[in-house]
Amino acid sequence: MFLLIAALAASATAIPSTSDGGGEKASRVKDVYFAGFFPMLGNEKSIGGGIMPAIDLAIRHINESPDILPDYKLHMLWNDTECNPGVGLKSFFDMVHQVPHKMFLYGASCSPVTDQIAKAARHWNLVQVTARTTTCNYKKSPLT
Repeated sequence: MFLLIAALAASATAIPSTSDGGGEKASRVKDVYFAGFFPMLGNEKSIGGGIMPAIDLAIRHINESPDILPDYKLHMLWNDTECNPGVGLKSFFDMVHQVPHKMFLYGASCSPVTDQIAKAARHWNLVQVTARTTTCNYKKSPLT
């Protein structure tokens, strides 16, 4: 997962900003934002509560490493899907229509939500990555 996030961020067009990285002169750092979707309420809240710290840790390691994406800084903006497809889809639409621009999607950990977001995300040419899902019927609904 760590390397996948790094690879997606490296292939993204990022937003430049200045960062003082501790050196004498400021370097150019490109901020890369991605959307995260997690069940944080309801019966599946333990899933989101368990995945979120792992994603935060991966982002911190990537951002602190001088060897992995040295000119990039990852930022995750997330929404609670409540493991509900309607709530998840609304969260997706909110994310794509708000700044900053998100370069890719992570989640949603609940198959019905993941499936709905994947079906919509293709219309924005967004890649969706998830560490956990149980069923997706891509033959019925091709993503390409």
